[in-house]
Amino acid sequence: MTAMLAALGLSAAANAIPADVMNAYRAYMAAIEADDLDAAAAHAEDAWQAGVAASIDGDTLAALAENRAQLLYDMGRYEAAGPAWDAVYAVAPDINVLALASSAYLLAEDRQAAAERARSLLAAGRGLSDDLTYLARYIVAVEAGPGGFTASTGREAFQRGRAPQLVQDFMREGERMLQGRSHALEFRYAAFAAGAARGIGLHPSVADHLQQWAIQVDLPEHEAQLARAHLGESLFAALLIRQGVFPVRNRDDQSDAATNDRLARNAVPPDYPAAALRQGRQGLTVMRFDVSEAGLPENIQVVFSVPDSTMFDRESVRAIERWTYDPRIEEGVAVRRTGVETSFRFSVQ
Repeated sequence: MTAMLAALGLSAAANAIPADVMNAYRAYMAAIEADDLDAAAAHAEDAWQAGVAASIDGDTLAALAENRAQLLYDMGRYEAAGPAWDAVYAVAPDINVLALASSAYLLAEDRQAAAERARSLLAAGRGLSDDLTYLARYIVAVEAGPGGFTASTGREAFQRGRAPQLVQDFMREGERMLQGRSHALEFRYAAFAAGAARGIGLHPSVADHLQQWAIQVDLPEHEAQLARAHLGESLFAALLIRQGVFPVRNRDDQSDAATNDRLARNAVPPDYPAAALRQGRQGLTVMRFDVSEAGLPENIQVVFSVPDSTMFDRESVRAIERWTYDPRIEEGVAVRRTGVETSFRFSVQ
C-alpha cells in the first residue's frame, strides 16, 4: 500500500493530478491503515470517480481502478466487484483482470455475465496459462450446469459423457500424477476435480468421492509446502475456495460416511495386490456397502477407484468381507445400515 501511495505521489507531480483525486486517495490509504474497510471502499470510489471526471493519465487511473476493484472483491461485495473489474479492464486490458471480473460475476451468481467474460478469456488462445484456462472452462461449465451428465459415483465420472470433460481431465491428470508419485500435483488435480464437480452441480456423491481422493493423498511436509505454493498462485483455486467447494484437508472433519469403518470391530486394511506391488503401481478405492442387522457387510461395491480398473478392487472387497460390526440398535431392535462408505489408499513406500 505504501509503495502504491509513493507511485501516485510521483505521478501527481509529473501529471498534475487534481487535488481532489489525491485527497480521496490519501483518505483511502488512511482508512486502510485504520482497518476501516467500509470507509476505504467509499474513498476508493471517490478517488476513482474524481480521476475519471478529471481525465487523468491512464496509468494512474488504472491504479485507482484496481485499488477499488480489489478492495470490493476482498470484502466479498461481488455484485459491485464485477463491474469494478470491468472498469479496470477498460482502462488497462489484461487477461488476469478479465479472469477476476469473470470470477466476481460468478460469485455474484450472475452466471451469464461470468461466462461471457470466460469465453472472451478462452479466445485469448495461446497466451493463456493452464490455470486461467481451467478457470474459464470451469465458469463456462457452471453456466451450463449439470445438464445431462448422469454420473452418480466417482467411478461413473470416469466414463465418457457421464461427467463434464473438465472434471474428467482433472481426474486423468491426477491419476497420472499418482503413478508418477508427484503428490503435490496429485492433490492439486484431485482437489480441482472435486471442487469443479461440486461447483458445476454434479451428483453430491461424485464430489464426495473425488474429495476422498484429495484428502487421502500422501503429503509429507515438503510436498505440502509445494502444494500450498501451487495453489497460492492459482486464480482457479482461489475461486473454488471463495465458493466454498475446495476440499479441506482435515481428516478430523471428514463426514460420517467417510469414517464409518471406525465403527468396525476389526477394520483390517486390504492386502496390496502382488502385481501392482511388482509394477510399483499406486491407487485408491472408495467402497460402499450395507451392514446387516447381524453386523455383517453386504452389497459391497467399488464406487470409485484410481486407476479406474480392477487392480485394487478385488483386495478392497475381500478386506471388507472380513469386517464385522456391532449391530445398530434402535428402540431395542437391531436395524440395517445402508450406504456406508470408506476408502483405501494403496501407496508404495
